[in-house]
Amino acid sequence: DGLQTTADAIREAGLDWTVSKQPMYIHSGVDADGNTEAIQVPDAFAMVRDTDKNILGVTGNRYTPVQNVEAFQFFDRIIGEGEAIIESAGSLRGGQLIWILASLPEHMEVKGISGDAIKPYMFLSNSHDGKTGVNMGLTMVRIVCNNTLNLAMTQALNKVSIRHIVTGK
Repeated sequence: DGLQTTADAIREAGLDWTVSKQPMYIHSGVDADGNTEAIQVPDAFAMVRDTDKNILGVTGNRYTPVQNVEAFQFFDRIIGEGEAIIESAGSLRGGQLIWILASLPEHMEVKGISGDAIKPYMFLSNSHDGKTGVNMGLTMVRIVCNNTLNLAMTQALNKVSIRHIVTGK
């Protein structure tokens, strides 16, 4: 209640962390002095949450992470103009997938049932596991868990998806 910016939502939902793309290595044995030897895995990177070093996924060399703050900033303009109100935000699968949901000011009433309003929402999701990109769309589903996020994404109106891939690399 009362959240006015995505910075507030990120803080309240515990999403105020960043991720970094770290090279991956395999253990190749121990040398004669007892030192561990490692070989870097070509074109494989771990997406690591910087606060606790938790590995969220494995990506290729073209993958570029989109930070939670960057992904959510789009909502600040529409919230600032009074076009939407942040309702919820959260993370799933230990931070591999994050999302934010805002309700839009217009709603519909079910004919013949007084007080039964159906709200339209706008959502944005972002993954840090290398499997999906940034997704945004309009939905009638109030996202509160993985099931409702999946439902919102499959039934979204005017959905846009942006991959985490930088071309030319």
